[in-house]
Amino acid sequence: MTSKFVSVEKGLGPEGRVGLVRLDRGDALNALSPEVTRQLRAAAQVFDDDTATSVVILTGNVRVFSAGFDLKDEEGRARAKLGLGERRAALRVGPRLCRAWWEMEQVTIAAIEGPCIGGGVALAASLDFRFCGTNSHFRIPEVALGMNMSWGSLPRLLALMGPARTKQAVILAADRFSAAEAREWGLVEKVVADGQALGEAMALAARIAAPVRHHDQDQHQSAGGGARRPRRAYGHRPVRAGKHERGSRRGSRRLPAAPQAAVSWTLISARQRRRSNTSPFLELGLMISQPPDAVEWLRGCKAALTDDVEQ
Repeated sequence: MTSKFVSVEKGLGPEGRVGLVRLDRGDALNALSPEVTRQLRAAAQVFDDDTATSVVILTGNVRVFSAGFDLKDEEGRARAKLGLGERRAALRVGPRLCRAWWEMEQVTIAAIEGPCIGGGVALAASLDFRFCGTNSHFRIPEVALGMNMSWGSLPRLLALMGPARTKQAVILAADRFSAAEAREWGLVEKVVADGQALGEAMALAARIAAPVRHHDQDQHQSAGGGARRPRRAYGHRPVRAGKHERGSRRGSRRLPAAPQAAVSWTLISARQRRRSNTSPFLELGLMISQPPDAVEWLRGCKAALTDDVEQ
């Protein structure tokens, strides 16, 4: 998919399981006009039901991620002349953009170079991970401009930075904070050399999307005779050996041994629990194939984990 300002590439990384979305208006602002916002939302929707892609990276151009909403765009300035219904529809463009990226099934990573301001921060906060260059900076100017923060950024920033830092960033709207401060506050996961944000994001994407290495179960029998589970799931996120695998003092059951199938699991945090249809904190799903043994394995995992959560 390629539109005027947004391009989508698929088939990157290990076995073609990484996608790249690039916003580039060819200027030093990369502002989010209503048309650009619709194109970015459409780019996110391209990956709906795409089981061949595990990770999606969003980046701007080499000079700027995004300077936020385009205040000079003619379509945006014409909102005051619209009827009430049309104005409400126009105001939903930004929130729908952030929600589309927030609800993506793939792991999402923002590669940020240069300024990331206003709507750019709201968009970046809707992704799972954020890498930025050393000279990147961030600012949230909505309050100073008399604009509301309707793009859903406040609860996401609270989850990332905490109440005090979020208040500081929002109330002191004229102040910009550096990449180092963003890392200290928890807004970004890693600060890298300028021009290397996309490369670092691709490296992380490759690790997440790496396929399962199947091993002969006979070579991995434990002293008690149980088969070990694969180190990594072939899907969204790596499977980590946690308390559910080791057992806990509350009597949680061990997960059954995984079959030789492409299976993934996704832990759902408290802020995402609305997306889970199985239990308050977790969601299990098949990504590639659904052989009967994999289905039975998922049912066993769901029962074991759900019992532990309920306890």
